[in-house]
Amino acid sequence: MYRIRLPSGREAAFATIEELALAIQRGDVSREALIYHRLSDQWVPIERHPHFQGKPEPPDTAAPAPPAPTPAIDSVLEAPPPPPPAPSAPAPEVIAPTPFPVRAAPRPPAPPPPAERLAPEPPRREATVREDAAPPERRRSAGRAVARLLLIAGLGAGAWYGWQWWQARQAPAADPAAPAYRPAPPPSTLLRPDEPDTGARTPPPPPVSTARSDPRAPVGVAELIARHAAAVAQSRTQLASEMETVGFPQVFGVNSFASPLGARAARRRIASAANVIGQYHRRAVLLDQAYGDTAVFQTTRAGWSEPDRRAWETRPVLREPFAAADLAESLLADADSLLAILGNAAEFELRSDTIAFPDRARAAAYAAQRRRLLERSGPPIEDFDRRPTLFLVRRSLDPARLPVLAP
Repeated sequence: MYRIRLPSGREAAFATIEELALAIQRGDVSREALIYHRLSDQWVPIERHPHFQGKPEPPDTAAPAPPAPTPAIDSVLEAPPPPPPAPSAPAPEVIAPTPFPVRAAPRPPAPPPPAERLAPEPPRREATVREDAAPPERRRSAGRAVARLLLIAGLGAGAWYGWQWWQARQAPAADPAAPAYRPAPPPSTLLRPDEPDTGARTPPPPPVSTARSDPRAPVGVAELIARHAAAVAQSRTQLASEMETVGFPQVFGVNSFASPLGARAARRRIASAANVIGQYHRRAVLLDQAYGDTAVFQTTRAGWSEPDRRAWETRPVLREPFAAADLAESLLADADSLLAILGNAAEFELRSDTIAFPDRARAAAYAAQRRRLLERSGPPIEDFDRRPTLFLVRRSLDPARLPVLAP
């Protein structure tokens, strides 16, 4: 019995070699087909079968005895497979099988079975156990012990450093000469502009100290109005102090127009001033809400009369008008736009009270922005108590200090 596997994957069986030869002559079986080789238990090319090499295969019996491998079969199986034919070449004509001369290979002293040569046995691992290797449980226990020691050491070091810090904080009370913890020094004064503001200023009112009292205690309407006015005045004083701290009065100084770097520094002062003004407006809202709640409590619980309530509602308004606050923010935006033209310029030249740009488009933009700032500023503001933010912004952003475009 000869089992043939065609290239299409279908298997066919032939009882005799003559039937197989006729099938090959008819073209039913091509040279690309595979034939089952019983001795090696694998599919081999049909041209490598012993019948095509002059060595017929023993007939199939019920219990065949595995014969010793012959040199011809060994050499056939060990010979490299022939290269596959070209796809476009036609199938060659099959002729009757003829003996194929094969060079006999020297027979090894004890050849292994073919199956063992085709599938080499993987290398064996030595099942040896090192005497010095510790069991997994012991290794895990040692790791946990090391982790506990590290954690205890870290906690001890943290506690020691905390104790030293606490002793340093308490040292001035016990021993004035002992070294103690001190806060960081204030920023260097070299970072602030060295040019003082020589413009005329209206000094802000002195701060009014108001003692904190219980808002639930009975209080008259006149006293509560006075307390509210004092708190608003103190907030205005804080506004003026913070504007000085951020260096806003020097925003139109000489350094701002000397180089693009100075213009960018002036823009940062404008951003800080806008933040300070926003905080002032938020404080004003909170003060009105807090004193309004106190007035409601005094009316419902402390016995304010209807005239007292009407006097509180008709008190003078201390918050800055919306139009003044909006104009102050617009002036800040216009000044920032003008300084952005200088900060983004490649170069410009300041000559006394004039400024020159190599770029005509940038020069035209500077002239237009300066004209807009002159038109929106208006006359100087004098009432600091009524319009504090506009007073401070208009005093520092004086358009007369802007250099004129050179002809």
